[in-house]
Amino acid sequence: MYFLAQSLDGIEPVSIALFTRILGFTYEEAQLAMVGPRKDMRDPELHLYIKFHFVYGRKPESKE
Repeated sequence: MYFLAQSLDGIEPVSIALFTRILGFTYEEAQLAMVGPRKDMRDPELHLYIKFHFVYGRKPESKE
């Protein structure tokens, strides 16, 4: 549920530059092009798989 919310919020920031600057869409056309992916992400019949990378670190031990 959290990942869906983040993905839906992230579609526009990730896609808008590609559609407007590179593909030459207007802002409104770009918004219309994002309707389909948003709808597909909400469809429970589709099982989307996405690769994740988790990075973690540890603080070095102190020499005291």
